[in-house]
Amino acid sequence: MLEMSARLALNGPVTVIDGGNQFNTYEVARCIRRQSIHLEQVVGRIQLARSFTCYQTLVLLQQAVQQSSPHVATPLLVFDLLAMFQDENVPVIERKRLLKESIHCLRLLSRSQDVAISVRPASQEPDIQFLNWIRGAAGRIWELEPYRPCSQPGLFEEV
Repeated sequence: MLEMSARLALNGPVTVIDGGNQFNTYEVARCIRRQSIHLEQVVGRIQLARSFTCYQTLVLLQQAVQQSSPHVATPLLVFDLLAMFQDENVPVIERKRLLKESIHCLRLLSRSQDVAISVRPASQEPDIQFLNWIRGAAGRIWELEPYRPCSQPGLFEEV
């Protein structure tokens, strides 16, 4: 997602909503620097908003809906969407309501612009249910497998 942010910014404005504090500006800058000498100009095309609660996530998505325009299709990237909906200090029923409203906003946004979200695998209820709701709303899903380093036998070892 970081590299996607950089590549999109090379071509124009991009909006990023960071739900899990995953947006690393230095890594994005490195990606941009490999592609362009206009680092400040390209980084300036990234509109970043960090969300620290599920309530803020919904508000940011609602603001994106209000600001969206069919004439200016700015891509939207949402980093680690479910991270904010795992707050055990918020009752589950309230988190469900907020996530459903957030998914509704994402559907509205996807009608006029490109939208990509990332989520981490869920391991317990209600997170699994939340992940299934997002999967059900998605137009396309890419699942990345965890990195597993391969080991190569030594030159003189028996296989």
